[in-house]
Amino acid sequence: MKFKVDSDACQSATTCIAFTIDDQEIYELDDENKASIITKDNDKIQDKWVDIKNVNGAGDIKEDELEKIILDSAKGCPFNAIMVENDKGKQIWPEN
Repeated sequence: MKFKVDSDACQSATTCIAFTIDDQEIYELDDENKASIITKDNDKIQDKWVDIKNVNGAGDIKEDELEKIILDSAKGCPFNAIMVENDKGKQIWPEN
């Protein structure tokens, strides 16, 4: 599974900020208050797909739990600014 933040769609609702993995942040706001995905290497990514295994905190959690956290964070965004694809490249959120 992979996901990305569409910075054009992000309207700074900050709903995603509440989602963490073992108290490690998944998202961070940039200088324009747009969400970025935080990777294991502490890179801040927008508008590019990130494999969920490379997200901050992913190493210490089962993959199915990680998938649920990422999908729930995407569904929590009122602007659908977080997109999620399955391993086959099919978009699963937002639903088409």
